[in-house]
Amino acid sequence: MGWGEYEDNVTLKGLREFETLSGRRAALVPFSVFFGRRGVNFLSNLEVIEEYGAVPIVRLMPWGPPYWVPGYEIEYDLRLIVQGEFDDFISGIAKEIRAFPWGVIVTFGPEMNGDWFPWSGVYQGGGKRDGFGDPDAYDGPELFRAAYRHVVDLFRQEGCKNVYWLFQVNYDSVPEVQWNSHLLYYPGDSYVDILGLSIYGEQYQDEPWVSFDVIAQEALEGIKVLLDKKPLILPEWGVGEWPPHDKAKWYREALERLSDPGGPFRAAVIYSDAWENDDGTISDLRIDSSTEALEAYKSGIEALYFNDLACPLMKGALYPRTFGDNVTDGTLRLSQGEGVELALSLDITQEMKGANLADWWVFARTPFGTYSLTLTPALMWHEGLEVTYQGPLIPIEKVAFQTISGLPMGTYDVYFAVDLNANGILDGPLFCSSVRLVVE
Repeated sequence: MGWGEYEDNVTLKGLREFETLSGRRAALVPFSVFFGRRGVNFLSNLEVIEEYGAVPIVRLMPWGPPYWVPGYEIEYDLRLIVQGEFDDFISGIAKEIRAFPWGVIVTFGPEMNGDWFPWSGVYQGGGKRDGFGDPDAYDGPELFRAAYRHVVDLFRQEGCKNVYWLFQVNYDSVPEVQWNSHLLYYPGDSYVDILGLSIYGEQYQDEPWVSFDVIAQEALEGIKVLLDKKPLILPEWGVGEWPPHDKAKWYREALERLSDPGGPFRAAVIYSDAWENDDGTISDLRIDSSTEALEAYKSGIEALYFNDLACPLMKGALYPRTFGDNVTDGTLRLSQGEGVELALSLDITQEMKGANLADWWVFARTPFGTYSLTLTPALMWHEGLEVTYQGPLIPIEKVAFQTISGLPMGTYDVYFAVDLNANGILDGPLFCSSVRLVVE
């Protein structure tokens, strides 16, 4: 979902249409804040995403008109950010996000290692060493790090504690030279909560067709020293429709890689939009650019790994204790009278262990309504959506907790969720995993 020319017009209608098209809810909803537009639609975007019930990803992008034209813009030189010229604007954004009822992911200057945005290192001093700060450091990456840290510090000064800072690089560096490597832009562990990669296949007709696996492997190599420190997401990924190349196959291979529970990716946000190029060709990255592409995408996200709700800082699973041959596409098929033992696991980042209280949820959407598993007065199911337990955030290693049997015929979606806003309301940011039981 591109959200218009300026990527800043999120609509509830658009979210619901995409949900209908893809067959799944959007867990993370990105939109952009162009500094030259001074936050147009910013509040309304947050309100729409809150009503929809997703986690926003806010992209802070320091540039102005004409937009989408590669090159340096003197009015948005990163030195001006470091010197405080945009403090009032940035602090105003921070105050609005502070009032949001759950967590917000924020990134500043995404894909800075490319050459298409004015904040890119190549336009901010590049490989020179004599224009900013440390004479032994490359100016482009050093200036970006300083600007990124300044923005984070402003948010912290405003008491904005519900932000997860995303460091988002492009999968490859353009130009591919030593001073422009991914790691040189990294602002430091204390300024980053989540790592992000933009991974795109062929977007323009004159680009090579390369599989997702090959692109991902190259990208992971560039940030591998950070992967043990921070969770990784794909805040943008996609590919164009360029026959005779097989977009459906590209999707299938990508989603198979992304659905590996042992893999590095915690969440992924598909880019689904199209535009006309100067040569008249159409770059069609929409998931429904062809019937085959749409079916491949929908089939791929049906995997058990993909959730309707997401918190990239937590990882885990809800699963049948023994899968067997009757599990296909993330669905466990049972005969009437057959039982299944459910187990769960939860892994969290080191800094979150023992953190604030959390809401813990186990609930099911059934043919007869929603039911929740509660601990008091005893472990039992109750009609309606109720919090299962409120307590500290702790890791759990493969604990069996409930045997379900005797279900009437029908489809049952069982969810295990943990959210960091301990208020008895299922809100975000949260982790959620589900398993579908089909009783036949």
